[in-house]
Amino acid sequence: MALWQRILAEPAALADDYEMLWQAQLSDPRSYFEDIRSKFNATHEPHFLLYLLARCVKAAVRYNRHGAFNQGADNRRLGAKPATMRARLAATSKALTGAMALTRDYTDALRSADLPDVVYMDPPYEGVSNTRDHRYMAGLSRERFVENLSDAIARDVSFILSYDGTTGTKSYGKPLTESLKLTHLHLYAGKSSQATLNGNTAHTVESLYLSPALVSRLGGVGQVMARLVPAEAEPTPLWA
Repeated sequence: MALWQRILAEPAALADDYEMLWQAQLSDPRSYFEDIRSKFNATHEPHFLLYLLARCVKAAVRYNRHGAFNQGADNRRLGAKPATMRARLAATSKALTGAMALTRDYTDALRSADLPDVVYMDPPYEGVSNTRDHRYMAGLSRERFVENLSDAIARDVSFILSYDGTTGTKSYGKPLTESLKLTHLHLYAGKSSQATLNGNTAHTVESLYLSPALVSRLGGVGQVMARLVPAEAEPTPLWA
């Protein structure tokens, strides 16, 4: 959130900091990435994180059990060029004018949601939280999560939730209970990049759940399905 706060409030200064880091890496990108990763883990400076996101494998954040950033560098590339990053930061800040980046428990955000709001939630999937190769510092209590979702549904909160999925025969958590009466969509997310790196081919299907209030606002399940069209192209991550 500190990074998003800088994107919103001072994109030009953040772009300057990124350019300084990008230029400094050129003599030894591999070692420089590891040095900045160590500095970020010690200081949590947001411009260090932006650089790591631009250079790390698959632009995917990974932390160890102690909360330290441990994803390695993609040494085939140097990250977005400074001019490209500057343009993206400026455009993002402009598009989100008036937005706020806050750090708070998701229950507080749900409880503060009004009827006109739409809440999007992307919590840690069960299947990658409590495994040997976990991707998050901590998982999410499923029982508490279901209770909070039930409370939000009772208050007619409109929300979208990404929570589980499958890659090939591997499942990333159990589907949410049908008692919540959520509309459960299965979205094809393309080939698994991890499987490709391992020399295999597997396809990923992710779950998306819509709350009853949101489905009603959209005109019912039929209208929701009619609105779903295949994406022409995947969006480019801000820092890729």
